[in-house]
Amino acid sequence: MDEMTVLREFRAAVRAPAAERLAAARAAVLAAAASSPGQQAGGPGRPRRPAWPRLGVYGAIATVLAAVLLISATLIFTGGGPVTPPASAASRVLQRAAAAELSQPVPRGRQFLYTETAFVLQVATGSSRTAPRWETGTALQQMWQSVSGSRPGAFGIPHCQVGGQRRSPCQPLIRIPAHAGQPGISSYADLQKLPTSSQALLSYLEKPNGCPPASIGNRTVQFGRADRAWNQIATILGNNMVIPPRLGQALFRAAAQIPGVILLPNVVDAAGHRGIAVARTASGVLRTELIFAPRSYRFTGVQDVLLKAGQGLRVGAVWAASALVRAKVVTRAPATSGRGQYAPSQCGYLPGVYGVGSASTGAAASSSSSSSGPASSAPGG
Repeated sequence: MDEMTVLREFRAAVRAPAAERLAAARAAVLAAAASSPGQQAGGPGRPRRPAWPRLGVYGAIATVLAAVLLISATLIFTGGGPVTPPASAASRVLQRAAAAELSQPVPRGRQFLYTETAFVLQVATGSSRTAPRWETGTALQQMWQSVSGSRPGAFGIPHCQVGGQRRSPCQPLIRIPAHAGQPGISSYADLQKLPTSSQALLSYLEKPNGCPPASIGNRTVQFGRADRAWNQIATILGNNMVIPPRLGQALFRAAAQIPGVILLPNVVDAAGHRGIAVARTASGVLRTELIFAPRSYRFTGVQDVLLKAGQGLRVGAVWAASALVRAKVVTRAPATSGRGQYAPSQCGYLPGVYGVGSASTGAAASSSSSSSGPASSAPGG
C-alpha cells in the first residue's frame, strides 16, 4: 500500500483531542488574528492600513498542528493507542490475497496435487488429565491428492518429533481412497463444489457444521456465526494448503467481511518463514492467524496462538500450526504400503497421526491414520 494510505489509516486510528482542548486552541488562533501590534506609518497623504499579523496567525496554526501531530505520534509509537493499523488494513491484505489466488495454476482432473506441509502442535503426554504434560511436536506431511477425486492418492509423514524424540518414518505411506471425505473440508475435488461467490460462501461457512462444541480448559465455548465462519476458513486452509483459485478468491473476500479481524505485520509460520497475518479470536484463549507471503500475498500457513498461559504453556506459544513447504502438480501417486486409510478430520486440521482437533474450534478429532495419537482440547480458561 502507498504511504498516503498508511498515513490516513494511522490518522484514522488516533482519537481527536478533547473538546476543551480544541476550544482553547481555537480561542488562541482567534485572539492572534484579532490582535494588532499597531499602525504602520504611511507616506504623506496615504491612508494607514492595518498590519495583519500573518506570522502570528500562521504561527498559532502551526502550534496547534504540531500539538495534534505530537499527540498522534505519542499514541501510535509509545503504546498509548493501537499497536497495529485499523481493521481496514487487514481487509486490504485479504483483498490482495484474494487477487493473488487467481494467479495460481489450475491442475487438470487426471492429475495429482502434491504438497509438503510442516506442522507444529502441542501434544499432551502422561496420564494426568488435570495437569497434563505438554510436549511440542513437529511433523512433515506429504500428500498426493487426486484433482478430480476419482483416483486413489497417498498420504505419509516421513519425519516427526515429539519431546526431542525423532521418528523416521513417522507414518508410512497410506492410501487416500477415491471420493473420500465431505465437501468443503477434505480434498481439492470437494472444494471445487463450494460456492465461488464470496457472499454465498460466507453464508455457507456461517452455518453449524455438526462438530462438537469447543472446549477451552474445563468449559464449553459457544461460537456465533462470525466465529464459525472464521474457524471453518482456518480448517479448510489447514487441511488443504492449495485450493482452487476461484474458491481461494471467494474465501479471502469472505474473510474480509468478518468483523474483528486484525493485522499482524510480522509473524513466523510453522516452516520458519516470515510473513504477515490477519488474525481473529473468539474464545479469548486462542488467536487464529492466516499467514501470507509479504510481497506476493500468497497464502502460506495457518496457526493458533495461546493468549492465556495455562498448564505449563506460556502466552504466545503456538498451539497448532501448518505451513506449506512445497506444492506441484504431478501425474501419478506413489504405491502405498501402510495399513489403514487416510481419513481427514471434518472439524479441524490434523498434523498427521496426532489426533488433535482444530485449535480454532477446540474440538478433539480422530487421527488421520488407523492408529490414533493423544487428543486434547486447548488449555486455559
